Amino acid sequence: MSENDDKALFIKAILRHTPFDGWGADAVSAALRDASLSRDWYVCRFADGISDVLRCFLDGVNAQMAARIASAPTPARLSERVAEAVMTRLDILLPHREAVRRALAW
Repeated sequence: MSENDDKALFIKAILRHTPFDGWGADAVSAALRDASLSRDWYVCRFADGISDVLRCFLDGVNAQMAARIASAPTPARLSERVAEAVMTRLDILLPHREAVRRALAW
């Protein structure tokens, strides 16, 4: 498994726990257990802790958003393009709305 695959697996795992545990140590421990990753792996990849985890999560959201926008027809008007980008981002984040809410409170 590649480095990016491990990070994606960890992000997927922590997103299952953040609605209940927030973005804290309990969620990290549970996600590491679920993903069969070690605490050393976590410390090495996310040296700044949850800040790095959130950055990784949002990098994934940004990549999904860019891919969706690139594959969709481009509206002619700027306001329509902005609206489409915002709606795309909200659509991507919708399944993780509680994790996002907790991240904003963090």
